[in-house]
Amino acid sequence: MALLWEALHLAFPEDALERTGGGRRRDALSPRGVHRRYYRRVIECRDGLVRISPYLALEAATADAEAPLTPEVAARHLRTALRAYASGEDAPSQAVPVALPGEGDGSLESDVRQLIRLSETLTAQF
Repeated sequence: MALLWEALHLAFPEDALERTGGGRRRDALSPRGVHRRYYRRVIECRDGLVRISPYLALEAATADAEAPLTPEVAARHLRTALRAYASGEDAPSQAVPVALPGEGDGSLESDVRQLIRLSETLTAQF
């Protein structure tokens, strides 16, 4: 998920969740600290995808604007969408769903699987 997080974090650094107390070394080694960083990355990726999704929809030009973008479609257009955002281009105000977890499964693990698919597809295109 690293490449996806890095790309979105560079575009939207203000979406980074605040780090909370604890020493950096102690936090890095504790299971609780690892889980907290994992969870923060998932949330930050989701926040970035919501913000970039109008640009993705514009790039992907899907026939059904309400249909979720699959990880493969989103990855194919992510770099162009990020460049369009950075240059200040206008985009539709409507966000579209991107790489959603499977129907009826709102678990964190299902969400992460979709983010990993998106990140792996993005990495393969690099």
